[in-house]
Amino acid sequence: YLPMVNLDSLQEVIVGQGWPAGPPTKKASCRKCERAVSKACSSGDACRTAVLQLYICRAVHAVRRHGAPARLWVGTTVKVPRLHPMMTDTIFVDGPLVVISTVVAGFVALRLTIGIASSLARRRAAKIKVD
Repeated sequence: YLPMVNLDSLQEVIVGQGWPAGPPTKKASCRKCERAVSKACSSGDACRTAVLQLYICRAVHAVRRHGAPARLWVGTTVKVPRLHPMMTDTIFVDGPLVVISTVVAGFVALRLTIGIASSLARRRAAKIKVD
């Protein structure tokens, strides 16, 4: 027989193990990075590396904070005309797949644009040298 589980009994076990029982503290890992930066910079050891790690930590937290709405969107169901009698008339569009595909397509489009622009610039430079 297992006793009924409720939030209070779970919190007692969690606190007993030494784990945090509440919501995550605000930028706890960034505070840890800030302490490491102040310690490294005061002793003169690798201050630049510690500052870079702090900036990376802050950037990760900003992306998490601003990207939260995109992570919450699970997807949507779209009604489409039936193409076959055995086919359903609804399609589920997966939200994370759309977000990831959009980001990847954006990087591919940026790379293609940069490639085309550099190719045109090389042609123009070669044309100017010939003339």
